[in-house]
Formats: sequence, C-alpha cells, structure tokens
Amino acid sequence: MLLEFLCLKTLYKLDSIKDIKYYFYKPEILDVAGIYCFINKENLSYYIGSSLNIRKRYNRHIFNLKQTNTRYSQANPKFYNLIRKYGLESFDFSCLLITKNYLAMFSGLNLSQEEIALLKSLTQLDLLLTEQFFLDNLGISLNVSSMVGTRESNKLPNETQKKWV
Repeated sequence: MLLEFLCLKTLYKLDSIKDIKYYFYKPEILDVAGIYCFINKENLSYYIGSSLNIRKRYNRHIFNLKQTNTRYSQANPKFYNLIRKYGLESFDFSCLLITKNYLAMFSGLNLSQEEIALLKSLTQLDLLLTEQFFLDNLGISLNVSSMVGTRESNKLPNETQKKWV
C-alpha cells in the first residue's frame, strides 16, 4: 500500500499539506474522474468523495437529498443531515483533484471488453487510493469512515446516528 501512495504522490504531485483550501478548486468541466469535496462555508467541515464522473456524482447526491426514503441517505447520515439542516447553499462543491481516466486515454484504440474492464478498474483503483490519501492527510470531517469504500455508518448504534441530526 505504501508503494501505491508514493506513486500517487509522484503522479499527481500531492503534498501532505493539512489545509483543504490548498486543494479546493473549481474546474471548467466536471464530467471527469476525480476527487470532489463539499465544504461548509461557515465551519469548514467537509465531505470528500471520488467518482468516475464528478458531475453525475454531484447530481446523485442532490437526488439522494430530495428523497424521503431514508435508504438514499443512510450511506452518510452525518453529511446529508447537515445539508438538510443548513441547506445546500451553505456548502461549496468542487474538486480536490482530477485523476487520470485510463479508459479515456486509450479511447481511440480498438479495445476488447477485457481491456476496457481493466482500464475502468485501474481508474477506480486510482480514485480510491487518491481519495484515501486525502482522508489520511486532511481527516474524515463529515465522512463516516476513515477508510474509503466502507459503510461503517450502518454499524453504528442508533444513539450515535441520532446525534448527527
């Protein structure tokens, strides 16, 4: 795992700077793979995520917020409840980093289904490792877990989950 992080730090020129504002920027296009962030304008709490398409992931968060069925917000009640409490306008949304999309890099070639699947997997692995870098260096804030890809919120006692409301 250490080797992967060293490669990512070299590939993306990442530094272990502790201030999230150092990374936070708004790209012209959000139809890209990368690490995104919702940051609260008042107290600078934040939620970090990753996606193969940041714009689509943003729209999915908005969809989840509008649903009355709690199934859509159970993945991160801490984050969604804070948005519901203070409003989406109290958050800025932007990128921390645009990552490489290996499938897009080789899109001009005649690729087999296996090669396409491999390139998608490489992009997803890159995203997860890079998101983990940000969680490790910036802290979890509104994220539920310190490890990407886990759903610890579903394992927390009801009393703890109620405190997030």
